Parts: sequence; structure tokens; C-alpha cells
Amino acid sequence: MIKCRICGNENGNKLFIAKEMMFGTNEEFEYFECAECKTIQIKDIPVDIKKYYPENYSSMSKFNTDKPISILKKFIKMIFAQIYLNKIIGLIFTPFVNKFNLFYLKNLKTAGCNLKSKILDVGSGIGNKLIGLKEFGFTQLYGSDPFIDNEIEYPSGLRIYKRDINGFTEKFDFIMLNHSFEHMFNPKEILQKINSVLNPEGICMIKIPVSQSYAWENYKEYWVALDAPRHIHLLNQKSMHILSGQTGFKIVKTVFDSSEYQFLGSEQYKKGITLLDEKSFYVNPSNTIFTEKEILQYKKKAKKLNKEGKGDTICFYLKKVNPNE
Repeated sequence: MIKCRICGNENGNKLFIAKEMMFGTNEEFEYFECAECKTIQIKDIPVDIKKYYPENYSSMSKFNTDKPISILKKFIKMIFAQIYLNKIIGLIFTPFVNKFNLFYLKNLKTAGCNLKSKILDVGSGIGNKLIGLKEFGFTQLYGSDPFIDNEIEYPSGLRIYKRDINGFTEKFDFIMLNHSFEHMFNPKEILQKINSVLNPEGICMIKIPVSQSYAWENYKEYWVALDAPRHIHLLNQKSMHILSGQTGFKIVKTVFDSSEYQFLGSEQYKKGITLLDEKSFYVNPSNTIFTEKEILQYKKKAKKLNKEGKGDTICFYLKKVNPNE
């Protein structure tokens, strides 16, 4: 009998085999889907999980080198961010944010942040997203990741700590988990700790792949976001409501945020092409198996699924429950 680590259900949980497909080792792992809350989770968490996060794992790769930018460019980006973060006049910059894929700036706007907000990125890797935000003039940015080799301090002053959320006691205005929550062994305990270091009016944003989605239903073990064995729990709206209710949070906003990745990655896996293969769209777009027409169709389909509430990625915005309410 297998017990769900989220809701405690022990009845009717379905086992299946998932393979490591990002790097193409094809190592097999047992997963199961809870019959009650529909959370997908690995049956036994690997003891040596760190070995599945090599240097060329995406969040550990240095896409952004924190190079100094000109005073003029920094000033322009700061003014852009100040205007965009304004609830009313910032709407005029929304098309630019969408065009240039500045989605993490968009997340901060949704959370009501400003350039002085104290922000923590949990599971930041080496800090690529934070480096980008630093260029927009945010002054209090911090990252944490237990899997980095050493603590990092960039020339800009940005610090990435080699620790998990339990290593913090100071308070933050905004805590974000960008595709890191699904990697965590103990989601309930993590949320309880986040609650203790979040300011009373602060926001916690959790962006994760979700199990109750078109992609999971259609691709099953080939679903690219399954990502065995790194993804420990693949939650959904029901299981997130369970966890938030257990940890003193309420979900104040839910945004479906999936992309064509759910199709491109999964279709590649079905054909035996790993994400890091020379034929992978994400390694060599000019050598991809997909036509431009197919890629465009997948982009349109992803937008449609998001509108229908069937996309495979959701941004959850959580706020602390006021005990006096």
C-alpha cells in the first residue's frame, strides 16, 4: 500500500515507471498518481539526488554573466521597471514585457513589488533570473540553492547562498519559487518555513508544472515536465489548496502559464530525443524535427490550453491568512 505524501490517501494509488530523459540515461524510477488528490510523486526519493543536477543542468548554467552595463542603459531599464510596476500607468508597457519575455518582471508586478521590495528566490540555481532583475534596479535581491558548489557574490553585490529556506530567519516581502517547489522533498514543511519569514502583507509565488493538465493526460511517462527523478512532487490546484490550508496560506491568484515547451519536449521524448541531444530544439533549433508551422501551432495550442485551464504550468500567488479574519 502506497501513501500519498500530500493528502495521506492510501487507496487506489497507481504506480508507473518514469525514465530519466533530460540527459538520456534512461534510468528507471517508480512514480505514482494519488487517486484522491491526483498529485504525481516519486515513490522513493533517491538518497544521492545531487548527482542528477550536474553542471550543465539548466539552473546551474551561466546564461547571464552579470557583466556591468552602461549607466545610461541601467537608468533606462530602471525607469522602465518603475513605470511598469505602477498598477495603472504600467499597463502601457505590458506589450513590451510580453514581446521580450520579461515574465519574471510580470510576476513581481502581480505581487505588488517595487524596486525596494526585499525579494528571495528559493531554488535560484546560480541566480540567472536575479541577475536580470538586478539590471532593472531592484536593490534587495537574494538567492538560495543547496545544490550550488559554493556561495556566490557577483560584482553587482547580488548574493546567492548555499542553503535552503530553513537557513533564513530575516523577513521578506516577496518569496518566489520558480520551478523549484517540485524538486523539494517536504513541501508542507517548506511552506510552513516560508510563512514564518514572509512579512504580514507579503506574497509567495510558486510556479510549478501541474499534474491535472492536457500534457500529462496525453503524454503520460513522456511528459517533459515529469522530469524523473528531479521532480519529486507534481502538484495541482487541489493539492496546492490542501498544502496552503495546512500551512497558514490562502491562494489569492492563479495564473496558467504553460508554453509550447510542453509539446516540443514531450514529442522529442516520444521519439527518443533528449533535451540535450544535437537534434533537440533547445540545443540546435536549426536542426530540429519540427517545422516552423508546427512550432507556431504548439504556441497557439499552449495559449488556448491556458485560457481553458488545462495548461501544464501554473503560477500560484499565496498570502498569509490573517488570524483575525
